[in-house]
Amino acid sequence: MESSKEKRNNNIEIICEVGKSFVTSEQPEPLETLLERAKELIREAKKAGADTCKFQAHADDEIHPDAKLISPHFNQDRYEWVKRNTYPPEFWLELKEYCYEIGIGFLVTPMSRGAVYLIEGVSDRFKIGSGDLTDFVLLDYIRDYHKPIIISSGMSSLQELRKAYDFIREKTEDVSILHCISNYPCPLEDLNLLTIPFLKKQFPEATIGFSDHSLEISTGAMAVSLGALIIEKHFTLDRDAFGPDHKCSLLPHEFAQMVKEIREWKMETSEIPKEALGVSIKFINEEEMKFRKIFHKGLYVGRDIKKGELIAREDIIALRPQGDAPPSQDFMLYMDKTAEHDYQKYEHL
Repeated sequence: MESSKEKRNNNIEIICEVGKSFVTSEQPEPLETLLERAKELIREAKKAGADTCKFQAHADDEIHPDAKLISPHFNQDRYEWVKRNTYPPEFWLELKEYCYEIGIGFLVTPMSRGAVYLIEGVSDRFKIGSGDLTDFVLLDYIRDYHKPIIISSGMSSLQELRKAYDFIREKTEDVSILHCISNYPCPLEDLNLLTIPFLKKQFPEATIGFSDHSLEISTGAMAVSLGALIIEKHFTLDRDAFGPDHKCSLLPHEFAQMVKEIREWKMETSEIPKEALGVSIKFINEEEMKFRKIFHKGLYVGRDIKKGELIAREDIIALRPQGDAPPSQDFMLYMDKTAEHDYQKYEHL
């Protein structure tokens, strides 16, 4: 007879973070090539035991066109990377249909409001990445769908997490929170797994999980023993391939081992390595601080606006990096205000 612990472990959702791991070449490739590689990843994720495949969607309202922005974990111009990886709705629909055809869930992280436009008729729920937890332009738009939302908490303070969570919950009740350390790859001693039970106490009505950027296999099962009900892990077919996340991803046989350990986990919390536990609190570590400067967004206008015109909800866009712009968290303060002077498109508020 299945024990209560085994029953719980079999109810854990394991999300295979494919992200953009179907991109492996420094040169752009045809959409058909990317689709076939993405489908191969989906097949391998299914074989490895994942419940859901997750991808990342970009659009042209994510990065300021004048930004000279190089990611610290990936030596690539962010604006060019986003342009290259903006795909039409048909791309996402084909991937969703393939996921459903072989019996695995489909999930997308939109990186901007414009990215939601590309997937709004495709995704049954949404994931908000750590870098966009403070993007209230995106959050305001996405919560109107009343679909389940998963948010990652990396590079954010407890206060920022609480503000985003409460804001989403005004219109969408089904919100899950993933403990996450935005470090790629994240060493065992920085995982701070005790944040998981801490978040369970802070947000008792939320489903709490763990988005794991380490290369460890057993950390997913450790997180489950601490109360995580969702485990998300990056996935690749080649850790040396070109792209930002391959180096912090598990290979198919490693992912399968992680799934096996989660489903069969018997270890007690007291047996988790001390260095992985950390402290029971939510904080931003030093490695994450450098990512905030790059990934947090500021408020800009998406069209030319004349003095005296109303600045409507659709006129405001949130772009990386924040620079001298007001933080995207302040979106509601600027919506439906009268312009005090002329604005040119992409000028900050």
